[in-house]
Amino acid sequence: MPEEFRNVAYYGLGEKENLPDFRAQSTMGIFETTVSAMHEDYIRPQDNGNHTGTRWLKLTDEAGAGWMLFREEKDFTFNAHPYTQKLLQKARHREDLYDEHTTAVSVDGFTRGAGTNSCGPEPWKNFVISARDGLEFEIFFVPLG
Repeated sequence: MPEEFRNVAYYGLGEKENLPDFRAQSTMGIFETTVSAMHEDYIRPQDNGNHTGTRWLKLTDEAGAGWMLFREEKDFTFNAHPYTQKLLQKARHREDLYDEHTTAVSVDGFTRGAGTNSCGPEPWKNFVISARDGLEFEIFFVPLG
């Protein structure tokens, strides 16, 4: 999205990042933030700033123009950053991430739990997503302003 769409409002779990199996610290509500504030500054760059349980998401510029995203029957997970997934994957250290003058938004209809796999076991089975029979979801975009 254009970099001007840096204002974020959403109804979901927040205000800090969360995942399906890592959300005890989160509450359901309407949150307002910015794309830059959503970044979690891990020493080794990785996927971050996810918000699960999201019912709707608005990304707008200073005048209120932008997009609203929602899913009709279920919630979704999202994150938004001023850099692309391509840069995130290339970055070896947090200093390698920089503002690419864009608003990169990831929307997921299915999100696997993290478990403690970086230093321990896989997620519990109820937090693992199987794509054996295929996965699909529908998301709606509504222009604002």
